[in-house]
Amino acid sequence: MNWDAIGAVGEIIGAMAVVISVVYLGVQIRRQTDQARLAATREIAIAWNTTLTPLIENQELTDLFLKAGPGYDALPNHERLRVAGVYMQMMRLLEQQYLHVGKGNIDPAFFESADRTYADFLVTPGIQEWWERHRTHYSDGFRSLVDEQIEKAKVQGWESTYKAEREDSA
Repeated sequence: MNWDAIGAVGEIIGAMAVVISVVYLGVQIRRQTDQARLAATREIAIAWNTTLTPLIENQELTDLFLKAGPGYDALPNHERLRVAGVYMQMMRLLEQQYLHVGKGNIDPAFFESADRTYADFLVTPGIQEWWERHRTHYSDGFRSLVDEQIEKAKVQGWESTYKAEREDSA
């Protein structure tokens, strides 16, 4: 075997090593991306639970949330302020999810399931009144999404689990 043949074999082996390295790097990047998506999804789920915990654990806040359902505008100022804080936290989380999905940072299936939860929330007249006054605080794309959901909710009517008084309990 001459030096030219040995050099050619070396180049072939080198090229194969480069291809293998690139494939390996691609697999590692994909795994890292999947892990980053899972971490972002987990972070949002934790934030959602953190937002809901006071609502679940504080009877006064729960009562106020239910009282705001039929009408945010009818509440006294101090109650509107508390409810507005809860609404804002919820909407910021939804906006964050919306932005993460747009950037490919979380699985769209997670957003779709969370979106169905928010759809139940958006049928309440109180949140619709609040949204009308505060919608400009959010991004254009997100506003369009929520406006679309609220229009669907208005057609659907208020059949939310958040109703303070349910017909079947009367």
